[in-house]
Amino acid sequence: MNISKLWNKLRLLGEIKSLGEIPIHQLRCWAYILLKNFNHFHKGVGQTILVYPGFLSNNSCTYFLRLFLKTLDYEVHGWPNGFNRGYCPEGFKRTEKDFLLKSDQAKDKVITIGYSHGGFDARELARMYPERIAMTITLGTPFADIGGTNIGWLYSLINRHGFENIEPEVLEKLPLPLQIPFISIYSDDDCVVKSHACRQTGISKAVYENIEVGGSHIGLPFNLATYRAITSKISGLKPAYSKVVMTQKAMAGGSSF
Repeated sequence: MNISKLWNKLRLLGEIKSLGEIPIHQLRCWAYILLKNFNHFHKGVGQTILVYPGFLSNNSCTYFLRLFLKTLDYEVHGWPNGFNRGYCPEGFKRTEKDFLLKSDQAKDKVITIGYSHGGFDARELARMYPERIAMTITLGTPFADIGGTNIGWLYSLINRHGFENIEPEVLEKLPLPLQIPFISIYSDDDCVVKSHACRQTGISKAVYENIEVGGSHIGLPFNLATYRAITSKISGLKPAYSKVVMTQKAMAGGSSF
């Protein structure tokens, strides 16, 4: 094992250490809900949001995110596939079928949110059905560099193949900008996914924005800073809380939110 691979695995210890922040996020989330203290969050008007979980997780890992958004009057749904084991054409067909059903039932365009590996599904749906999606948001998704993760070895172990076995045409389009509004939320403190792999670059017909929040990778779907970013972007208001905001205008000379 070379030094780089060893270092990447050692970095995961930092993520395990961060497990303690999740109950703190959960307690803060409950406090906001019970006290109905939503002054720092933008309430919805019934917009439909579809949320996709990360690698080796299921709807339980996005429960607090979905609960919080429901409390803010959004119509929120989980995904239909149980545990996310990674790239799976058959599983994506079920996701696509569920997406089409939910978007048909929605009164307007839907919003898709993908946590970690779930962001790949959210972005692929946005490429396939831009007319059905108002905005796509990813949380710690390495779409810009699929190799920019410290758990590639675990993905290979679970699936008995690595990222190199994914079809080239699928890999080639992963980093390309979407044609609808897109928000990537990431953390420089992330010990699972490298932050550069989560940042959108390039020229696009639609606006996009990269927003940095503090905290771990596993904490992203529990983090109140994540919730503020999501509700602020959905409402169309400029955020005032993120540490760093890198927009298409700043990176490519285009317009921004």
